[in-house]
Amino acid sequence: MSLIPFNLEEPFMKQTEIDRAVARTTGESRRTIAGRGFSLDRPSPPTAASLEVGLDCPGCGHPVPLHSDTNTQPWNEAECERCDAVYDVAPGELTVIERAAVCA
Repeated sequence: MSLIPFNLEEPFMKQTEIDRAVARTTGESRRTIAGRGFSLDRPSPPTAASLEVGLDCPGCGHPVPLHSDTNTQPWNEAECERCDAVYDVAPGELTVIERAAVCA
């Protein structure tokens, strides 16, 4: 199996492939679709509201958020709901994670 390099600067599909796929789906001609300017939607950059402090779970590798309320969950430990385990947190392990990436 060969791996395709991941590069956000280049689209995954060429414009002709996009036009062909849309034309096939809609039943229109490629010329009509090309004239309407269909293109791939680029992912929007994360906003500050969608970011939080967390770490990657040592057990399963999924992002684990650290809640800002230090009275209920101090930042010296993190609980992974997926593994149902609590891990000690070293300051060097902290990172910024997206809330959308966190899943149970």
